Amino acid sequence: MKAIGARGSQLAVMYLGLALVLGLVACLVAIPAAALLGRWYAEFTASLLNFDTTGFSIPGWAIALQVAAGALLPVAAAAFPVARGCRIPVSAALRDFGIEGEGKGNDRWLRRIGGMTRPLLLSLRNAFRRRQRMALTLVTLAMGGAVYLGALNLRASIRNSVGYTFGETLKYDLSVGFARSYPADSIEAAVARVHGVSRVEAWSGNRAAIARPEGVLGNAFPIGALPDGSRMVAFPVDSGRWLAAGDSNSLVVNRGLLRGEPGITIGGGVTLVIDGKSSRWSIIGVVESGPGAAAFATREAIARATGDGRMDRAVIIASAREPASQAELGRRLREELQNQGFEIGSNQVMAESRRVLEDHLLLVAGFLMIMSQAMIVVGGLGLASTMSLSVLERTREIGVLRAIGAKHGSILSMVQIEGLVISVASWALAIPLSIPMSVILGNAFGRIMMPVRIVTLVPEPSGMLRWFVVVVVVSVVACAWPAYRATRVTTAAALAYE
Repeated sequence: MKAIGARGSQLAVMYLGLALVLGLVACLVAIPAAALLGRWYAEFTASLLNFDTTGFSIPGWAIALQVAAGALLPVAAAAFPVARGCRIPVSAALRDFGIEGEGKGNDRWLRRIGGMTRPLLLSLRNAFRRRQRMALTLVTLAMGGAVYLGALNLRASIRNSVGYTFGETLKYDLSVGFARSYPADSIEAAVARVHGVSRVEAWSGNRAAIARPEGVLGNAFPIGALPDGSRMVAFPVDSGRWLAAGDSNSLVVNRGLLRGEPGITIGGGVTLVIDGKSSRWSIIGVVESGPGAAAFATREAIARATGDGRMDRAVIIASAREPASQAELGRRLREELQNQGFEIGSNQVMAESRRVLEDHLLLVAGFLMIMSQAMIVVGGLGLASTMSLSVLERTREIGVLRAIGAKHGSILSMVQIEGLVISVASWALAIPLSIPMSVILGNAFGRIMMPVRIVTLVPEPSGMLRWFVVVVVVSVVACAWPAYRATRVTTAAALAYE
């Protein structure tokens, strides 16, 4: 076209316009499909989280954003190769048969590899011949694998964090909430008489707010009243210390409250309003007890501040460790306490609470797994495109191989091995990339949901093995059609191809 007078700008508009049209056509397919998948995922998530969805309408700005991204990203991706192609001189373009260029003369290292057959060496050479194209395919697959391995690490970290919370931090097995408050001694005596109870503590849960100097109250937060030397909790102490016997108006806050009230400091004082009564407290420690704001004090200190020492909750350690036995104990606790005149508001088995919380949190990791699989599919499509172009460029080479006796199986294996080399390289690259990806996903999850303890930054061997199986399957599927096409070209047509 340049030989007959086409300008570079005309060529650029033509090819970039084609990329724009392809992007818009893709949007016509993607947006309805995304709406259907989004509706299905919303219904599935709502059923697991036990809430009703009010509607499935998609805002107009979201559709406009998808159309803009779908139209402009292909144009942006095509801009560099189009610009490079438009700068090629006419003489060089007319001599280009698509089989020269990158990698020529740079495969001497392959000749030094011993113990390999010629077809295998040809596959290795062809995998690295078009290095820019290979790099794009490699990075796409590797990023999908990094997200995949990072999501696996996040799942393991969520399970570890939930297990730590319900095993090392919250040490009780059951919790009974009362509809109204009762003396601590009567609660503990009544619960201790129930068969299967190993230990019991009476707690209370009040609401408190910080009185600021300007005369306004801060946001309300729960403040737990625990007995001296409680063995039911062991929150990790970030700084300062935990409550001790004899503490008077001493307060331990968690990091959530510290983030909301940056003026709080260890050793400093704060005025709290609890049940409408104002009192002065000293901050003695900061703990990690969950994402929400909370504070803790001894029940004696809370009783002095409010003038009411009654409790409204009992936490229990069961003798049996099986979840079914603990559930049965919870049922008997409700019945026997009601028979003794206590008004029960709720009872909770911590094993069941752990399962529910874990399932809810794993939904986020599951969504990341879906996104990583979508990225892997995109990488697989890129690999299929790369291999199709590779087969097209090597049509004459395939014809020469068939002319000297290469069978269909040899041609198929060469194409499959070439794709497998790229896939295995993406597998290896994804492993180090998954380390920063795990940190990014863990930090993002901690900001949105709850902080998680990263088990390990290095993927587990089982995760790496699963990712290896995935890339092998992707390679075989992506290379199947290009390999089949390579075997369908006749020798005469291949040798005549230009």
